[in-house]
Amino acid sequence: MSQLFRPGQAAVAGFVPTIGATKLITPRGGGGASFPLDPDTTVAWRFTDGSLKDLVNGLSLTHTRPSDGTYFNPSGVLKIATTDEPRFDHDPATGNTPLGIRCENARTNLFLNSGAPVTQGVTTAAAAYSISVIGPGTVTLSGTGVGVASEGSPATITCSAGTLTCTVAGGPDFVQVELGDFHSTMIITNGATATRAQDRYTTLDLSWLTPDVGTAYAKGICNADASEPTANLWQVSSGSSANYIYVIGRTNGVYRSIKRTASVSETLNSLNAYPDGVVHKTAVAWAVNDFELYVDSVRSGTGLQTLGGPDGLSQLDLGADLAGNFSWWGTIAEWGYAKVRKDNQFLEDVTT
Repeated sequence: MSQLFRPGQAAVAGFVPTIGATKLITPRGGGGASFPLDPDTTVAWRFTDGSLKDLVNGLSLTHTRPSDGTYFNPSGVLKIATTDEPRFDHDPATGNTPLGIRCENARTNLFLNSGAPVTQGVTTAAAAYSISVIGPGTVTLSGTGVGVASEGSPATITCSAGTLTCTVAGGPDFVQVELGDFHSTMIITNGATATRAQDRYTTLDLSWLTPDVGTAYAKGICNADASEPTANLWQVSSGSSANYIYVIGRTNGVYRSIKRTASVSETLNSLNAYPDGVVHKTAVAWAVNDFELYVDSVRSGTGLQTLGGPDGLSQLDLGADLAGNFSWWGTIAEWGYAKVRKDNQFLEDVTT
């Protein structure tokens, strides 16, 4: 199960879920190669710098999220990002390592007054719920579902319809109850439930893209549980489902890239399954009758050599697909594009 929050490993003991509090998030990071700024590179974003402007031309992505969201700043302090403000997240567990932009789908915390937890009932449907705790103590679950949640050990339970009783003991600092089979970043509630909306990062300026050919690189962490069937890392499209190239994480950790031209598709699947919660690097190269995917230096079979390049590409989406679906559920540290089809040795090296 994903561990977006890994309490108990930070230098600062305890947690108070108010602005200015310190705690850790996504402790399993990692380094590795970056996309080179060589003459072939026409756009490159290094989100760990805390900017949506690319390093080549200063092109800015547009970020939307019609709600607040939380993140950790470079000092490891919990902050609230207001509506449409991007979340440049950090990991206090590893010296506040910058993680890049956080991309999540909408979630609702059903636990009221989450920063001052007391025993209460939560109305549930017949579905999976995730219960997470920050700070000391436990939440014992009864009624429509059974389990115990504590710091570092969230409970994912299948509930029936009715009331889930959350019995609080030992003075937790924060409790979150959300619909879903893995837990997400902190959503602060008061006397009512609160919803964090989906993050979307897009641009319609593709003046840097060469038609029918290119190489794209991405580095990031997916925190979705293996049961999440589709977590979209990036997609370049014509604004429709007729023409696109994308990379997604799939069920059980398999990565997939699809090239689609005039509604005809070809698909590459990674040879290995990759765990959630750690950094992975992907590189995709395409041209007419040429398509390659590398994940963490491993080539996907022998590539494909059957389909032309997508037509009319006009939109880049990071962390979701062209319609804003299938969130990445994690962070993206880097994304870059070269205007040529880089050779396979480059693809291997840049993802090592």
